[in-house]
Amino acid sequence: MKRIVRIFLIIGIASTIVGSAILVTAIATSKGDMNSIFNTYTEDIVLEESSSYDAATVDVSLHNANIELEYSDTVDVVTVVYRQIKDFRGESAYTPKKTQDKTLFKITEEETGSFIVGARFTTPTVTVILPTNRRYHSITLTTENGWIKADEQPTFLHTTVFYFATENGKIDIQPLAAEKVTATTENGAISAKGVTANEATFTTENGKINIEEADVESLVARSELGSITATLAGLYTDYSVDTDISLGRCNIEQRSGGERKLKITCEVGSINVSFLG
Repeated sequence: MKRIVRIFLIIGIASTIVGSAILVTAIATSKGDMNSIFNTYTEDIVLEESSSYDAATVDVSLHNANIELEYSDTVDVVTVVYRQIKDFRGESAYTPKKTQDKTLFKITEEETGSFIVGARFTTPTVTVILPTNRRYHSITLTTENGWIKADEQPTFLHTTVFYFATENGKIDIQPLAAEKVTATTENGAISAKGVTANEATFTTENGKINIEEADVESLVARSELGSITATLAGLYTDYSVDTDISLGRCNIEQRSGGERKLKITCEVGSINVSFLG
């Protein structure tokens, strides 16, 4: 037991020494200006798909960033505007990496190893711009820390799969159509308006789920801590309904026989579903 305590004590002292050394270095570099240590600025890095490619799969997976999805009829290639946060020394904690071939356009982040004091507490917004002159197989947007927002999809644009995921942040989906739509967050609310799909899944561990004007053949919504509200196309009798609530109120009864499927699970909160007819 004494040996374990001694090990943790040594680790604590070492961490303190390293942290102090980093702080002293930062102060020295900033010439004693403490405020500048926490000052940050952004620098846009534009990452574009090669004009010779026509990727059907777009994957943007980041560590620390908000992600906004936009559409444009004035650009011909998939474009990601990556806003890199830099400190007073011009250093950044993350740098983007682009991977692409004829079917895939992927953006990830790599840690630089630099200790950026201010940047650790700042979340940049990265914009993903999709040209509207093609069909997409799948659009994947994931971030470990940050919100995700998908702007309204043009009605003529076809996408097979949308996948949105964040560990810490809300997800906001404006009208879109696909065969399959998934939105999941560990800590945050989910708002989805005008989703048309064969399958749609919305899950959060801690947050509310609000689904408006959804036209979905099979819908799954789950929140461990937070209410679920949904307005759905069709009639109540069109659906086979499976609900499970541990603590809270539910305004819809379970039933079988409908061609559409609805499964809603809420640990603590309420379930409120209405139908547009």
